[in-house]
Amino acid sequence: LHKKCEVFYPFEGSWNPIMSMKQARCGHIAQYMGQTQWKRTVSPSNINGNHLNISMDILEWKDISDLTTKVFVCGGRREHGNGITSCEVYDIENNKWKMCQRAPFTNHGYQSGCWWSNKQCVAMISDPMDGNQVALYKPDINKWNLIG
Repeated sequence: LHKKCEVFYPFEGSWNPIMSMKQARCGHIAQYMGQTQWKRTVSPSNINGNHLNISMDILEWKDISDLTTKVFVCGGRREHGNGITSCEVYDIENNKWKMCQRAPFTNHGYQSGCWWSNKQCVAMISDPMDGNQVALYKPDINKWNLIG
């Protein structure tokens, strides 16, 4: 079971410890809540005093969503394999975890979640033994909605 957390910073190539989760768990989903893209810079330069050349450099990973610094964690298992439905959101800027509304089912460690950018929500699929349900979590209103 894990309460201890780390975040990987790709530009630094390192893992950094962060505040521990409130609920110890294993086999859970962890989903960045947002959309990202590469940020480019355009630099004009003069070649031989005659021609204008434009170069583009990829500088950094830029977040283009409203939920710029949030990571969603949900489900998984407790000690002895019992499924859990608790959910929490990590705020990267403040290094704090906040509990969210419980999921309508557990994913029992199948790590089946994704960020649905068009709907601004996390989609999670249940354990196949629970009937292959799908639920959407809307972080702006802290609510789950079963869709299938």
